[in-house]
Order: sequence, then structure tokens, then C-alpha cells
Amino acid sequence: GLPPEQAAALAAAQQPRQLFLDTAVGLERLFERELANLGIDGQTSFYRGGISLTAPETMLWRAALESRMLASARLGLSRPFHAAYESTLRNHASGIAWREYMWFGSQPMRPRVKITAVDSRLYHTAVIERAVTEAIEEQRQKFMRSKLQHLKDEEFYGRQERSRPSPPTIYVELRRNECQ
Repeated sequence: GLPPEQAAALAAAQQPRQLFLDTAVGLERLFERELANLGIDGQTSFYRGGISLTAPETMLWRAALESRMLASARLGLSRPFHAAYESTLRNHASGIAWREYMWFGSQPMRPRVKITAVDSRLYHTAVIERAVTEAIEEQRQKFMRSKLQHLKDEEFYGRQERSRPSPPTIYVELRRNECQ
């Protein structure tokens, strides 16, 4: 079999996830047909300019590689939740395992945060961005403290950090106090 680390990664990729697959506005039904013809299926719902699909993460990669109509793809990191207050948004953002989706190193990573807020109590984009980025930074610091505790000083301070990958773009969508 596979080494435990690879087996865990494979098992995680097979778990149902919320995928947001974007296409041109008006082509959502045709896009759904294309995905079905490619064998990419799951529980679907439509939004303007795309399809929300609940399926294993492997389907996201198949769509990215095989679809001719896919404009962009996003992975939902948690279930939708009510977030009328900054503290609620931050608490839920703290519950996401950010280490699985982005690189943590000795220096803070500043991901791009794109925000859509419609008919929500939280509407100020800087407040929403702060809640998300503070939750990420808190986890990064906790990870680095743990890493420092488990490595010898010369291993932690003596080696060069690898080059950092570019930061991800995080999409936060608030509609009527519901965060996706």
C-alpha cells in the first residue's frame, strides 16, 4: 500500500467537498451537460455564471483538466454558516484548517481576500478581511510555535526557508448574513 501520509491525502481528496465551477453567464445548463458527459457528477445547484457541485476534490481537478467551458474553479473550505458579526466570522474562519490550503513559514503570508457582501450586517470589506486574515495568522503562529518546540534551535534557525509559493486568493461571500 501507500505510505500513511499519502493514504491520508488520498482519502481526504475522496471526501465530498463544495466546488464552485465558473463558466460564462447563460451557459450553466450547457456546462452541466458537458460535465455529465465527462463523468463529473455530484449534487449540483446553479448560480449566475456557474455550478455549485458537491463531489470529491478529484472531480475539481478533472473538471480543470478536461472541461472546455470551465473559466475558473474554487474549493469551498467550510459549510455555509450564519455570520452577522465579525467575531462569529473570525471564530468560523479559525475553525478552517488553513495549513491544508496554504504555506506557513516564519513570515506572515498575505493572501488576497476577495469579498462579496450583499444584504448583510457585515458589509465593510476591511472588517471582513481582517477577521479572515487574523484567523489565518493566528494558526500560522501556532504552527510555528509547535514547529519550534519540536526542532532543535540549529535546525529551526540554521536552515534556509524554501522559496514561498504565491499566496492563494480567498473568496468570502456574505449574502443575507450567510457566509460561503
